[in-house]
Amino acid sequence: MKYLSFLVIPFLVACSNEQDEFLTMAAGDNKINIECKNLISTDAGVDQSGFAFLSIKFSDEEGEKMKTFSQENMGKKVVFSYKDKVISTANIYAELGSNFMITAGNADELLHSKELLSHCLVVR
Repeated sequence: MKYLSFLVIPFLVACSNEQDEFLTMAAGDNKINIECKNLISTDAGVDQSGFAFLSIKFSDEEGEKMKTFSQENMGKKVVFSYKDKVISTANIYAELGSNFMITAGNADELLHSKELLSHCLVVR
């Protein structure tokens, strides 16, 4: 029995050191990781004009990272993803902060994106 404890304890320690989960924003080679624990809320719907939207709110700390990233990549195509699953692909036309919206003509696509973000919210 004492030999079994030598095998079990390192296994438990390895399992408890699970890495933080991230959302990723990438524009070519320029990439930032946003910790899921800093995702505060997310919502999806359709606005008065009929456009689908996804609103995302992060902590101020992550907002500063996104502000810098958006300034460096203004006008570029950006891929926003979670665990190698694309949430959205869009061009940046304004400075991002801790709270921003993604709009699209396809409501189903953004509802799927909200579902992916909900998985990230659960991690917190």
